[in-house]
Amino acid sequence: MGEELFTVKSPGECGFNLVKLEIYPFADVVNLDKAQWWMKATIRSSILTSSPVDPLQMQVDKKTTMEIKLLFANALYNAPNSNISVYYYNLEESINIMNAMLLYQFDNNLEAIRQFLNDLLNVCDRKLPKTNSFFLLSEPNAGKNFFMEAVCSYYISVGVISNFNRYNSFPTMECRNKRILFWDELTAGPSVFEALKALFAGTTLNVKVKYEDDQPIFRTPVIITSNNDIFRKDSAFRTRMKRYRWKACDDLKHLTKFPYPMAWAGLLEKYHCFDGILYQELQEFIDVL
Repeated sequence: MGEELFTVKSPGECGFNLVKLEIYPFADVVNLDKAQWWMKATIRSSILTSSPVDPLQMQVDKKTTMEIKLLFANALYNAPNSNISVYYYNLEESINIMNAMLLYQFDNNLEAIRQFLNDLLNVCDRKLPKTNSFFLLSEPNAGKNFFMEAVCSYYISVGVISNFNRYNSFPTMECRNKRILFWDELTAGPSVFEALKALFAGTTLNVKVKYEDDQPIFRTPVIITSNNDIFRKDSAFRTRMKRYRWKACDDLKHLTKFPYPMAWAGLLEKYHCFDGILYQELQEFIDVL
């Protein structure tokens, strides 16, 4: 290729660059990690079918748990009509309630609680190679959703995985460009197990999207809650997830609100899970600003 190489519609330097692009696999161009380059772009744009909140979601996508704590200390989260006190317990109450749940579930074993929190944090911050999912199994009324929905909401940009069945052709279409994925009461057959293994390992996965071409899901942490373990006979899933079992807790029926999501960071601080990473991440975050 020389300086005289042009295309019919785009003469000059632009055409030259377009022709150069042809030597590269085009799939790699289509499947670019949009969040990564969008945040660094001088001029940012979005397609007409994008949601108005997509730019915010892309900003959150690569943030760590600590960075989100610094950015969204006073977020409204899911509070209707911006009335936090009606929907959520205050931060201190939320931390105390979630801590009481952990003390009950782990029989007051503080080291076991810290291990649970560290495992969950490492999955949420993509720290574990080929382990990209956290599975909380329990009997009904154990508080698994009560706890995990607060954790997921903390990350602002949450994708919900629908169940895989013949009535749902697009179970993962809401999972693109999200910070974290939540799957409650999972149902899936053997036909999708290979795709789930890729998702649970953090491998890039192409998924079907309504009215669009297939779209990639890059490594996004997956939080799973269920009363049943459909993976109990398949050891291949065990290496791709952190798995815990909880027991029923009757005291939860007296709760009238939800824990404030920022309590997740409060718990991590309470059990010193940020120790060792706090200074490094804080300094990197300040350098970016």
